[in-house]
Amino acid sequence: MYRLGGGGILIAYNYPLYVNGAKQRGQKFFMDSLKSDSNLYYYPKPNEYVEVDDFAFFSLKRDLTLDNYEIEALYRKGELSLKLRNKIHPLLREVLGVDKKSIQKKIFKESRKLFNLSYSFMPYMIDEATRLLDLTEHLKYFYQAPQTIGISLNNSCNLSCIMCHYHSPIYKKTQMTDFFKKPLRLDDEVVKKAILYASRYDCAVDFTGPGEVLLDERIYDFIRFARESGVSKVGFTSNATLMSLDKSKKLIDSGISYIRFSVDGAKEETYKQIRGASLKKVEENIIAFIKYAQEVRSGVEINLNCVLVEDKNVKDEKDLFLQKWEKYLPFINYISFSNEMFLDEKGFHKEAMPKNRYVCHWPFVNGMFIAPNGKVSICCAMQATYGRSEVYVGDALKESLEDIWFGKNLNVLRKECLEQKYEQYPICKTCIEWANNRMEEDGTNRDNGEVYRR
Repeated sequence: MYRLGGGGILIAYNYPLYVNGAKQRGQKFFMDSLKSDSNLYYYPKPNEYVEVDDFAFFSLKRDLTLDNYEIEALYRKGELSLKLRNKIHPLLREVLGVDKKSIQKKIFKESRKLFNLSYSFMPYMIDEATRLLDLTEHLKYFYQAPQTIGISLNNSCNLSCIMCHYHSPIYKKTQMTDFFKKPLRLDDEVVKKAILYASRYDCAVDFTGPGEVLLDERIYDFIRFARESGVSKVGFTSNATLMSLDKSKKLIDSGISYIRFSVDGAKEETYKQIRGASLKKVEENIIAFIKYAQEVRSGVEINLNCVLVEDKNVKDEKDLFLQKWEKYLPFINYISFSNEMFLDEKGFHKEAMPKNRYVCHWPFVNGMFIAPNGKVSICCAMQATYGRSEVYVGDALKESLEDIWFGKNLNVLRKECLEQKYEQYPICKTCIEWANNRMEEDGTNRDNGEVYRR
């Protein structure tokens, strides 16, 4: 605590001050904080919409909400439930006369930790050279691992959905490599090593890939292994056509923590045109899953995804979709409507570029995704190139995930994203996935579709 006139200022550092030039940056922040009338914070982020529950350094001198901080401390110690914590926080701020916009925030750019110290933090504008260094060479101090490890067990599917980049008859014509020529299964040892990596760094594990997960009988053992290894969040996306009651029970009993069901349409004829399967059967399978989850009180998070296929008028069915699932909304975490993605012959995006481009968050925060041949990508745009140009950043059969995450290829990609000069990774030049984390503080303005939460 530094005393300044009649008041005081708290300045805290969680920054590698022993690396070259870091002490000078710390000293500059100290002096700038003394001069500023605002609470300041800094954490290296690729863009302002990335949420990180931490800080590199901050200064605090005004608008303190220490009661909120104490409530948050109790919650993080496990001494207060999530439900009670979420009720108390806004009440305390209301007593202090905090404006409603701050009380109703859902996105915390300054981090929840700092927001519970004060509701009026401002970002500290650090020089661009430091930001570039922190997000490349010094990345290990701020992002030890991605949030998610994707593990694709196979490349086979029981459907040929018309908008699928992997199995659609339309997109199959553009496939130029051997990726889909024969069935692939990711090696057991690679899967287990990836799960243990996720456990060490508290990453989620997602088994979604270019194939239908339920075609691989190993999934139940791998989910159980993940949970026993300490992975707290593990699940996948399924088309639900194969989700028998027996499979539902095995998944839930193995400890699955979330599942996303893809249901593209609210009418039988629409669904049949898109996926070539029975919507009635899919809905029955999902409802049976929900009922068994409630019966055993598993706590599994259930989500529904609907792709708005343009030429099948799915957008006209959104209201009907929500009506059909209204009865089960208390048991569904969210229903997501997303726009169909269009690709060229290389598997690159060919949609119109959104305005006001900013730096993509995927290479810095989100994930590493292992294909069934062991190759590693970092986003769904790279995954969409399976069978075509096949853009990767590493190979899990030959390298550790640590080496890939901090390796040369990913650092080149990060630098190209930061400078928006795409030479080694031209796929990023036309990609629009960067825009999908554009969330305002009230949780609105998601560019790619709509999300309905319970």
